[in-house]
Amino acid sequence: STLTLGNRKVDYSGDTFYLSVSDNLYKSTNGTAWTSIFSGTTLTACITSDGNSTEGSRKIMAAGVAGTIRKSSDGGSTWSGGMAAIGSQNMYALAYGNQGGTEYWVTCSYDFSSPTVNNFVNYSSNFGTSWTTRTNALISGMQPRGIVYTGTNWVIVGHDNGGTDGFITIGSDITGSFTDKTPAGLSNNRLYNVKYYSGTVFAVGEDVILASKDHGDTWTIMEE
Repeated sequence: STLTLGNRKVDYSGDTFYLSVSDNLYKSTNGTAWTSIFSGTTLTACITSDGNSTEGSRKIMAAGVAGTIRKSSDGGSTWSGGMAAIGSQNMYALAYGNQGGTEYWVTCSYDFSSPTVNNFVNYSSNFGTSWTTRTNALISGMQPRGIVYTGTNWVIVGHDNGGTDGFITIGSDITGSFTDKTPAGLSNNRLYNVKYYSGTVFAVGEDVILASKDHGDTWTIMEE
């Protein structure tokens, strides 16, 4: 599961937290003391893992600006990848999900230079060796900022081009169609991230927290 801390993101796998801060990646077993596991020269905006309970076999991926993908298949001991792994996209969201036995790694990004082609969702089923970019928009005018897989649906949240109104869209197949599930009340409430925990999806925005207990189909505003 993943949560946003400003332009940083944290991923929790088993007994280990992973943190992406600008050009550095860290890990912690208690959330207090942190150890550097990678230091580079390119901004990494998000991080996730496959949740393997054996740390030495855990796959970790981080994504960021200029198409950067960093990945480790040994719990962060060694890393590969770098810039321009996915074109020149600036990626703001990253998720892992085992969909019907296929392990997908999915990134979301936005191209500010092409407002008519306003979002990119890329998916890989071979741990980032190759990527497919979805060519159809999830929601017209949406900038995707967070993504999570619940085991049933992929839930993607974000906001419009003006950075004003929040959006939510869901789909059971990352390669298939998505449906707009934006509830009332997200005007002037842009969304930045989404997390799935113990049967509930939480979406976090500018001044709002929403919850869904049916994999993103319906939402309740918890706090405004």
